[in-house]
Formats: sequence, structure tokens, C-alpha cells
Amino acid sequence: GEMTLRRHLAFFLKERQELQHPTARSNHGSARALLPEPFLDGACQSVEGRYPYPDPELVAAYRSELRPSSIESSLTQLDDAELLSHLGVLDADGALTRSGVLLFANEPAKFIPSAVVQCASYDGIEKSSRREIVTYSGPVVEQIEHSLEFVRVRTSRLFSPTEGSARSDADTPFPLVCLREVIANAIAHRDYEDANRVVHVRVFFDRVEISSPGYPIVNSDIAESSPLTVLTGPSVKRNLRLARLLGLVRLVEGEGSGIPTGVRNAQSMGAPIPTIALEGGFTVVTVLPRNEPTNIGLNDRYTFETFVKGQSNQFALAAAMRVGETPGR
Repeated sequence: GEMTLRRHLAFFLKERQELQHPTARSNHGSARALLPEPFLDGACQSVEGRYPYPDPELVAAYRSELRPSSIESSLTQLDDAELLSHLGVLDADGALTRSGVLLFANEPAKFIPSAVVQCASYDGIEKSSRREIVTYSGPVVEQIEHSLEFVRVRTSRLFSPTEGSARSDADTPFPLVCLREVIANAIAHRDYEDANRVVHVRVFFDRVEISSPGYPIVNSDIAESSPLTVLTGPSVKRNLRLARLLGLVRLVEGEGSGIPTGVRNAQSMGAPIPTIALEGGFTVVTVLPRNEPTNIGLNDRYTFETFVKGQSNQFALAAAMRVGETPGR
């Protein structure tokens, strides 16, 4: 359980410190300048007197999703304390760093309040349309999974049974692999020092927008609505450790290959290449659906010509014909 893992962490860290035999460093010992510690590698402040410690179930889930290449590097041979230390997500007292909190704490938002994803589904193409909002505040792996499922469910359409099957199939015109990589990228590379902004996933009838707090460290002069391929070159990562640790598991593509994979997925589906823009402190990626005939998936038997009129359905027929004559109003 969690208490057993805490005791193991304390023993492991004490043993490691004794083996390292730390000594005082001279002020003149090195001419190399000390670089500022990345924000996510820092220790979390306590909340209500409690520091963040890893959830053993989340550690086990992460371990189970390690890529084969990671397993070959003997990560699975390490116990939980050794694994977390190897991943670099523990501070000197055995509590989780901010990167560790995002991956292995049950409620990261308790310690990093802006570490949430807000998903919204709009009944139209404008932000003024009626909307449904769901917020996900769990570990980042769950945020990626739940956000993608939110999009999939709300963009799926039910297709009629085919001759070979009596089952109706749900399908989405949006490239899901592309969306997965863009959402993961937004969560992994956002500016977590910005306490006033969160990641947004907005689903409209004609597009999905993913907004991530902060601008890219490079390519910060991106023109409005540039193709996402501007990010496929060499990059400088704001949250290097978090991005690397997400790349070790099978949820997303490996480090550096996510955006190219997403672009290829969109193209293979017949969807336009996603676009990227910098707006009001956010990096906004817009993913469009595939290009397809307007009647795809419709059952040819269901037409006004074959509709059987009766006294009980005259109102429904009139309403349906009105919609057909003036769609979109």
C-alpha cells in the first residue's frame, strides 16, 4: 500500500545518501554556472500539511505500459522506489517532484491547481453556442485518455447496419491518432508555471481545437494558422522529463515522433493537415475532419419519397421537411 511504499522510499533514499558520502563543495570547485532547475523537477509545497507521495496502483499501471524497448533496459527489474528514483521524480525526502505528481499522484491539481484539462462540446461552430463542459484533473495519463474519449464519443456518428452485419457501427470523421498526439503534446509541453490557464479541448461541429498554455520555446513567431508541420523539426522542450517519461509508455508515440505521426494519420484519413496558431497566451492546434461526401453513411431507404404518412406522424413529417428545406437554421 501507500504507507509501505513511503517507508521503502525513506529507507532507499537514506541508503543512497550514505553510499554517496556527500561532502561540502568549495565555492571555487567549479567554474561551470549552475542552471536554474526546471520547474517540474522542483519539489511541491505541502498542502494541509501533506506532501505528495506516489500511489502504488499508478506506479504499477505505468510499469505495465512500458514499451518493450524500456523493458529491455531492465526498468522492470527495479522495485517501485528504485524505479521512481531512476525516473528522477523523487525529491531528497522521498516525496514526488512536480513531474512525479503529474504522473503518479491521484490528485495532481491539489499541488498544481492549473494541472487540469477542460473539455467542452459545442452545439454549433461558435463559442457562443450551447455547450457541455467536463473537467479532468487526474494524473496526466488519465487526462490524455479521458480527453480523447470525450472527443471520440461526441464526434461519433451511428451508421446503419450493413448487409453482412446486423450491428450499427459508430465512426468519427476526425483522425483520432492525430488528436491523441496533439492532446498529449498539449499536456506534456504546456507552461505549468502559468497558474491562471489550463489546457482546453473544444469540440465543434466542424473542428476540434486544443489550446495549451504558453508558446513554443522555438518557433514562437508562428504565423496565424500555420500548418502543424512547422513543429516537426528540432525542438527545445519546456518539460523535458515529463515528455520523456510519457514517451516511455505505449499510450503515445515515442519522444519526437508524435507530431509527425499525427500529421500522417490526418493525411491518411483524407483530413487536412492540422493548423497551429498563437492566441492570447495559448498555443492552439485545430484538427479538421476528413473530406467526405455529404451523404456518406446515410441509408438510401430513408427518404421522404418512401416515408409512410399517417395521422400520427404528420407533425414529425412537416418538421423533418422544414429542416431539409432550410438546413442549418
